[in-house]
Amino acid sequence: MKTNLPSTSTIAGESDAILREWRTRVLNIVLTLASIVAFPALLITIFSLLQGQQFVMAGAVYPAVYLFLLALTLFRRLDVSARGWGFLGLGYLAAVLSFVSGGMLFSGRAYLMALPVLALVLVGVRSGWIAVALSTVIYGLYVALACLGWMTTGGDFPGPSFLNVSITTGSTATLLLVVVMVLLERFHRLQVNTLKAERQAAAELAQINVELEQRVEQRTAELAQASVQLEAAYRREMEIACQIQSSLLPPGSPEVPGLDIASFFKPAQQIGGDFYSYFVFDRDHIGIAVGDVSGKGLQAALMMSLSVGILTSEVRRGLAPAALLEVMNAGLWPHTQRNKINTALCYLSMARLNSVWEMQVANAGAVAPLLIKQGENIACWLDIGGLPLGEVTPADYVEQRQSLAAGDVMILSSDGVVEAMNPAKELYGFERLAARAASTPGGSAQEICEWILADVRQFVGEAEQHDDITLIAVRIAPV
Repeated sequence: MKTNLPSTSTIAGESDAILREWRTRVLNIVLTLASIVAFPALLITIFSLLQGQQFVMAGAVYPAVYLFLLALTLFRRLDVSARGWGFLGLGYLAAVLSFVSGGMLFSGRAYLMALPVLALVLVGVRSGWIAVALSTVIYGLYVALACLGWMTTGGDFPGPSFLNVSITTGSTATLLLVVVMVLLERFHRLQVNTLKAERQAAAELAQINVELEQRVEQRTAELAQASVQLEAAYRREMEIACQIQSSLLPPGSPEVPGLDIASFFKPAQQIGGDFYSYFVFDRDHIGIAVGDVSGKGLQAALMMSLSVGILTSEVRRGLAPAALLEVMNAGLWPHTQRNKINTALCYLSMARLNSVWEMQVANAGAVAPLLIKQGENIACWLDIGGLPLGEVTPADYVEQRQSLAAGDVMILSSDGVVEAMNPAKELYGFERLAARAASTPGGSAQEICEWILADVRQFVGEAEQHDDITLIAVRIAPV
């Protein structure tokens, strides 16, 4: 909404009101000072009248004049122009009386020159010029009467030469007064124009401030609306990513004779990219994969979907773990160059030969498997690693073989376990996971998972989960 700037007439009216207020204050000060200064003269006049030393007319006129001056001082609700001209009228009366009583030699001319200046200051420019004309007329009238010989009492003229001097002096004084009035009028106009310019600038600045505030409010509202839309889009993206992730996870643990398998998965509030898969080739052969896609959200979910798709397609070819990872790396490489996302994957192949389970494992940047040997109470990290899939091409991967006996346990996990943080920002860590796994009291694979997870939960406490947690336990069942 645009506010209208005040019109020129409005600004002029405000300027006139300010000047009128200033003139009122000056007039009050002048009238007060005049009343104070004139009061001793009033007392002297009354005292002289009582002593018989004063004319009765003078004794009556002066108190009346003082009462009029006192009324102008006290009645401040009267119009300032009326009060000003009332005071100026007293000044002209004093000037005329001075001419009558003392002629040119008294202070009449000083009164006539000072009164126009007071009129301009106390009332206004027009009143000042009226006072100039009035002072000129009074002075000229007195000179004319004096020339005719009608003003000889109290202030007679010594002769024609003195008359010429009076006329010259009066003309010079009038010219000087006009010049002073012109300068004062120009100064007055300059003040008024300056005041108008200040008021105009203030009004324009206020308009600019209003427009800026409106733009800020509008922009803030737009940003708030955009933020709500982005938040809704983000929530929708997280929902889609969660649905993709959930659809890629197996519905449960497979049942393979001679193996006890349990799994646990807990996604973070922001989808972290964990996934795992089981591939049961026959009753004596199973493949297990645990992966983690870098990044979060929908982008990570799409890369996860691609990784699981390639894994599912290639694993059926019966490739060894290392060869499988090399094929997957080549397949993911073209899709990871722009977004710099990669996939960490640990693949475990277990096959039963003559009642003995043989394990082959290869690792592409994921957490290495943890082996718990039956009866030793020691958990060992398998020394096997490699670059994440899609990082470089070509990439070579190695694999490790291990024979497993009854009661042995393999632990596969994502980095969400070892990187779980407590409120003090401390990591759970590899050593604590190995120690916890080694101290397991035994039992089923599910009980082993619960044993480890209980310690993780106790360590984390009320801290927020920042990454997905995946944990799989594979126990070789007794014959």
